[in-house]
Amino acid sequence: MDQTMAFVGTVAMFAAAGFRQVGTTDAVASRMPRVVMRRDLTRTAA
Repeated sequence: MDQTMAFVGTVAMFAAAGFRQVGTTDAVASRMPRVVMRRDLTRTAA
């Protein structure tokens, strides 16, 4: 098994945890682009 395939579904896992995809990098792993995920940690006043 190609080790880069062990991370299939990671984007969906991060998205489910509140992260959003904000871009891609020039790097690739097995011809798949690497993405940048971010989560807003600021709190809004209630």
